[in-house]
Amino acid sequence: MNVYNLSRDFWDFAFDNPEKIKPNHIAVYFFSIEHCNRLGWKKNFGLPTTMTMEAVGIKSYSVYKRTFDDLADFGFFKIIQFSKNQYTANVIALKEYYKADDKANNKALDKAITKHIAKHERSTLQSTDESTHQRIDSINKPLNNIPLNLQTNKEDKILCVEDSENDLLKNELVEALVKEFGFTDSKFSNQRSTILSFVKNLFFKNSVEHFIKQMQDYKEYKNLSGEKLHSFRTMIGTQKEQFEDGQWNAENWENKTANFTARDKNAKPGINEALQKMNLVTNPFEKPEND
Repeated sequence: MNVYNLSRDFWDFAFDNPEKIKPNHIAVYFFSIEHCNRLGWKKNFGLPTTMTMEAVGIKSYSVYKRTFDDLADFGFFKIIQFSKNQYTANVIALKEYYKADDKANNKALDKAITKHIAKHERSTLQSTDESTHQRIDSINKPLNNIPLNLQTNKEDKILCVEDSENDLLKNELVEALVKEFGFTDSKFSNQRSTILSFVKNLFFKNSVEHFIKQMQDYKEYKNLSGEKLHSFRTMIGTQKEQFEDGQWNAENWENKTANFTARDKNAKPGINEALQKMNLVTNPFEKPEND
């Protein structure tokens, strides 16, 4: 499933049918895409009514129901199972509205946008000097329905490969963390979704290598000190704080491990043995058991 295709299909439909599309349709549809994304792009998924209404600001159940039914009639939702009432979830699947053999009939929006851009460029070029002209020519505009990272020139091919490699690395890191925290069972879908968001945040901030190093040093420190490991939520932090409040980021675990090792080496020899012997000394104020 491709977010770009889902979005483009919707706007093609909206451009061809302006009398049918209302703001509520846009809000509910794109929230359903976001929800599906957070669930790891499940084929069939529940779209909770109350949660969706709250997310998009719809106060009336009847308005939401009419909007939801419209999206199903338009062909964007495939209904797997209807909800029993407003407190349960409809189970749906997202559909790409246009079929491959209909593409030739759905170019209206593409043509309108391309025509508008061309007209805007001509107008701009007529009213600016050569330097401005050069600046406009340098802008990489999508004049067709191909995403910018899928263009056929050499530089964009490199970008496409890099994106593919990043996706592979993301998936590998997600699976590694799922196994690390023991969330391989399907019942842990919420935790798996949180891990996916966490990994995406790491890639967005270019913090993947920092996180991996921190985790290696964290494990080494815990093994040396014998301290209890943190819980999953405490370890990775919260989405509200963009996971910066997690214990993985709370300490410089490399320095902490080095300091602990140094303290252990500087300890007086035989101190542990001496303490053990002290525990074996009989307390003179304690009565013998046979009395």
